[in-house]
Amino acid sequence: SYFSSGTRQAFKRVWGASATDLWAVGSGAPYHWDGARWTAAATGTGGDGLWGSGPNDIWIVDVGGSIQHWNGSTWSAPASGTTNDLLGVGGSGPTDAWAVGKAGTLLHWGGVSWAPVASGTTEDLYGEWNLSPTDAWIVGASGTMLHWNGTTWSPVVSATVQTLRAVWGSASNDVWAAGDVLDHWDGTSWSLDIDTPTFAVTSIVGSGAGDVWFADGDVILHWDGAKLAQTTAPYTLLPEGLWSSGAGKVWVVGDHGDILHN
Repeated sequence: SYFSSGTRQAFKRVWGASATDLWAVGSGAPYHWDGARWTAAATGTGGDGLWGSGPNDIWIVDVGGSIQHWNGSTWSAPASGTTNDLLGVGGSGPTDAWAVGKAGTLLHWGGVSWAPVASGTTEDLYGEWNLSPTDAWIVGASGTMLHWNGTTWSPVVSATVQTLRAVWGSASNDVWAAGDVLDHWDGTSWSLDIDTPTFAVTSIVGSGAGDVWFADGDVILHWDGAKLAQTTAPYTLLPEGLWSSGAGKVWVVGDHGDILHN
């Protein structure tokens, strides 16, 4: 289904607490889905990264170190302590969130404030994903891959020197990273999927090992556990952000305020 958002802004990310409580962010105001319609938020601005732990705990990160937080009623702007562009955000809960960005920028939210953390790299970092508080991944430029064990971020050989922009997994031994290539973690090592076309993936979501979605420029890719299928996005949508509402279900946002749901 195609939904009119009422805006022509370029949406970059979408995240939901449920199928009737979603946020989309991009170049303008945040937009909210209540199950019936998309409406612009009265407060808040756009961003490059979006993640939440629940309906009353949602983060947006953006250029210049901008961070915004939704508490269920309004957007606020906690201090980030950096002016570096922030490109991604993720976490495991309301007292454990990570923001990543340019030049190896890494920040942690412990429930009170954001604090800098040494990433060990100066490469641009684009995506962060948590399986749990003690198992998380960060991906970035030049094939940069970092793993969190609950205590330390450590570099991991990613099997590529290409840019990686997104990371998501269903389990500790089933993690996907993608950008200019498609990379898969089996619990022991990363390996490239050589049976795929050239990529420009910006977002990955899924509901399980056999249901993974990739936003890849002008197409949407789906992994069913055995093979990758390529679908041309309808309505001339250029897919940027994805969020899964359940098995086989995905929300897609992109340029021109376009929003789709299958």
